[in-house]
Amino acid sequence: MSSPSRRTFLTQSAIALAGLTSGVGHRAFGMARLPIRSQQPVASFFPELIAADTLQALATTGVDAARQAGAEYADIRLTDLRLLRLGIELGDSGVPTIVGNIPGAAITFELSYGIRARVGGAWAFVTGNECTSDAVAAAGRRAAATARGVAASVRQPWEMVAAPAVRGEWTTPVRVDPFAVSPDAHVNILGALYDVGARATGATAWPRVTWTGETRVFASTDGSLTTQHLTHALPSIYIDAKTGVPRVPDVMLRFRDINPISAGLEIFEGAALQERLKAAAADAIPLLQFPIGAADVGRYEAVFDGTSMGAMAAYTLAPALELRRVLGYDADGVGTSILAPTADVLGAPLFAPCLTLTSDRSMPQYGAVQWDDEGVVPRSFPLIANGAVVDYFSTRATAGALASWYSKTGRPLASQGTTIAQSPSTPPRARATDLVIASGASGTTLDTLIRGVKRGVLVRSLEYVSSDQQLSGGAFFPEMLFEITRGKITRRLIDSGVQFGTKSFWKGITTMGDASTVEYGVARRYPNAGTIEYTPVRAPAAHVARLDVIQRNG
Repeated sequence: MSSPSRRTFLTQSAIALAGLTSGVGHRAFGMARLPIRSQQPVASFFPELIAADTLQALATTGVDAARQAGAEYADIRLTDLRLLRLGIELGDSGVPTIVGNIPGAAITFELSYGIRARVGGAWAFVTGNECTSDAVAAAGRRAAATARGVAASVRQPWEMVAAPAVRGEWTTPVRVDPFAVSPDAHVNILGALYDVGARATGATAWPRVTWTGETRVFASTDGSLTTQHLTHALPSIYIDAKTGVPRVPDVMLRFRDINPISAGLEIFEGAALQERLKAAAADAIPLLQFPIGAADVGRYEAVFDGTSMGAMAAYTLAPALELRRVLGYDADGVGTSILAPTADVLGAPLFAPCLTLTSDRSMPQYGAVQWDDEGVVPRSFPLIANGAVVDYFSTRATAGALASWYSKTGRPLASQGTTIAQSPSTPPRARATDLVIASGASGTTLDTLIRGVKRGVLVRSLEYVSSDQQLSGGAFFPEMLFEITRGKITRRLIDSGVQFGTKSFWKGITTMGDASTVEYGVARRYPNAGTIEYTPVRAPAAHVARLDVIQRNG
């Protein structure tokens, strides 16, 4: 069947928006489908944004009420959030359709807050979405009262790390506001990218994107009051080359030139981008030519592409470096960490000397902000340096656990600005947003790494890694796995997966690829019901000394 025309695609994708103001519920939270043929700005389909000074007044009311109720410290995050989800995927009828998290193009909005209070070394957290002065003040008093009750039995053994009070307003630099253009303009852009991929015979590009627009206000009893107008893009384009063979998965590649970013619609501009996409789609076709087989169960050396290395880091190292988890506060929830206790881990050569992992929230990274969710200015800092753990993701509330290490290294004790509340209704905690694995020496390309393998596998397009609660090991089934024999790719392997031990994997890296091999991996983690956390990682390809290949059941 030939691909449908652009006009057919638009006509079959168009849907009507019915009853936005009456059908999505109250102002606090709502979801709706979007009429993609509309010429009106996307913003016109959302409720009107609350003025920043109104949000600031509410935030100040909340922390003042908590202080008057006896809180030694309190802070609040108050957000007016907008989400726009668009994408092109193959529908059940074989026709390209616009999709989001619900059928059709989707919009979501939320107005809510979350307030923390500390009394006697104990914490409490209260959320709400009734954004009135009385409701927010009541939440502040309730948080203080709850913390006071908890303090009789549970308290933190160290004081909060000091941080200067911050005040100000900041806006993500954006050239083309995605909420200021029409749904039809968005569809035109995605449709053009789809068309470009379709022109590469045998391969199709499936673009999708989630746009986040947010006004986030933070206030604390330390005197901080900040307002941030944030715009983030979570785009992806997957290139799909059809095998046409039953039970043989398609060749799937992630287009490396479109990645998570803090920016506007300008990320999709330019004929050069379309030409690179066309070339990438054409590059997928030769991967269809390899014979299909199944790997023998056993141990192999391996080469990981950049996407796969990023996924491994995001699902193993990133959560293992969360200090709250390391300290055991999440032991009866999400789990514990292999990078504990801190006294034994910090400074020890646990991993390969070529591994250096850095946290970077600077522009234009996806998680870029001027202040984190405790009012701290984010810093780029190493977590692992030459194979040794040198820091953790900490909040002002937990960084005190690292006091002796910071003193030993001669650095002032501080949180590094990685505290994040995924939404105001979730407690702020320190975690990874944007990570970078340092690349290796120039000239170490993906082909160079492959040529050095006598008998092994190439892991490509790894999207998800399963691990145990201790993060000590796990398994994954890559979307594409290739056999390497005497430095050449010889077969594509299906129905095969990999088991790994976390420490042995990261210690077994022998070589990092150069800058030409760097790609993004984006982990989607679900730490709590209904909460999705995205962790983008920029990583090079790498050679790993040993992997245990297994067969998929069934």
